[in-house]
Amino acid sequence: HRQLGDLTAAQTCFDGAVNTLLEMLGTSSEPVILRSLGDSHVLQAQCRLDQAVSNHSPELIRGASLRIASEALDKATSYFARHREATGGGIHYEGRMHGAKAFLGVAISLVQPGSMTPRRWSEIETLARGAFEPERDRKPFGIVAGKFALSVVLLAKARWQIIAPVGGGEAAAQVALEQADTLLRSIFIDYLEPGYVQLGARFEMPKVRLASSTVENLRALPRLGSDAWDEADSLPVIWSPLA
Repeated sequence: HRQLGDLTAAQTCFDGAVNTLLEMLGTSSEPVILRSLGDSHVLQAQCRLDQAVSNHSPELIRGASLRIASEALDKATSYFARHREATGGGIHYEGRMHGAKAFLGVAISLVQPGSMTPRRWSEIETLARGAFEPERDRKPFGIVAGKFALSVVLLAKARWQIIAPVGGGEAAAQVALEQADTLLRSIFIDYLEPGYVQLGARFEMPKVRLASSTVENLRALPRLGSDAWDEADSLPVIWSPLA
C-alpha cells in the first residue's frame, strides 16, 4: 500500500501490526517480539514522514505527522534497547531506525526550516551514517537504504544552505551536492549494477534514480539559487525513506 502511495491504508496496516505485537508482548517477552515492535514503530514513522513531506498535506497535518513520527521513533529506540538487554547485542534492524531518524531531520528542514542549525545537520549526517556504517555489520539492502538516506540528507542540507539566512550559501551547497552525487554513484556501481540488491520497481528504484538525476541537474546549473529549488519539480518525491 505504501509503495502504491496509499498512505492511509499503509498506516492502518502498520498500526494493526503494532497492536497485535503489543498483545503478544502481554503474554510473552520473547526478544523477537521486542525486535518486531521496534521495527514496526520505525515503519510507522516512515509512513508519517511520507505525510509530513507531502506538499499536498495541510500545514497542520504536516506538523502533526512530524510529532507522531518522532514519538514512534522514540518507542522504537526503547524496544530496541530492551532487545539489546535481553540478547546482549544489537541487530541490523537498528540501521533502518537510524536512517528514519535522519529522514526526520530532513522533514523538519522542509516543514520548519528555521529550527535547523549547522550543528543539527552534523548530527543528522551522523545518524544517517549509522544506518550503513560499518558496512560489514549491515545487509546489502540496508547499506543501499542507508546511503540513500545520507544522500537525501545532503540534498536537503544543500537546499537549506541556499534558502536559510545562516545556511552558508551556494559554495557550501555545491559541496553537499558533490557528496550526495558520490554516494549515489557508489549505490549504482557497488550494489545495483552488479545485481547485489534488487529494488522495487514502483517505489524504491524510481526514488534512487530521481535523487541521482536531481543532484546532477542542480550541480549543472551555472548558479544555484533558491529559484532552482522551486523549479526542481521532482524534489518532493524523494524526501521520504525507502521501504
